[in-house]
Amino acid sequence: MPIKGVGPSDFTEPEVFFQIGVEPVRVDIMTSVPGLDFNPAWDQKLAVDFGGETAPVLSRADLLAPKKATSRVRDRRDVKRLTHP
Repeated sequence: MPIKGVGPSDFTEPEVFFQIGVEPVRVDIMTSVPGLDFNPAWDQKLAVDFGGETAPVLSRADLLAPKKATSRVRDRRDVKRLTHP
C-alpha cells in the first residue's frame, strides 16, 4: 500500500478503505462498516492469538450484522456458511 501522504487523520474519516497486500494475504482497513456500530462491537470483541500476537476480532454476531445488511452475493454466501455449519 502506498503510504505517502497518509496520516492518522485519514483513519478518522468515515467510509475510507485501505488495502495492504494482495489476496490471499491481504488486510483490509475500513474506517466504517455499514450495519455495524463500533462501540457495542468493541465491547463484544474477542481476543484471538495469531502465532503469538493477540489481536481484537469481531464477535460472530457483529461479523454477521453488516453481511446481512448488504446485498452482495459474497456476503449472502458468507452468512449461509457461518450460520449453517
